[in-house]
Amino acid sequence: MDPGQEDKWIEPGELLERKVPYHSCREFARRLFTIVDGLESIEPPELREEVVSDARAFLDRLDRHIAQA
Repeated sequence: MDPGQEDKWIEPGELLERKVPYHSCREFARRLFTIVDGLESIEPPELREEVVSDARAFLDRLDRHIAQA
């Protein structure tokens, strides 16, 4: 658990709200991208946009790779 992390079950055993302090939006967005399939929402908007940007870049690279195959 990260120092300063706060966890709160919204729906016990189903939906967890986790608040985590971070210093770099870009670095934390990359951490979140690795678990994106388990995320319900991301706040603040700046962090959400960084994760979305990373996901779009990944899909663009994947599309280019598939097109070259």
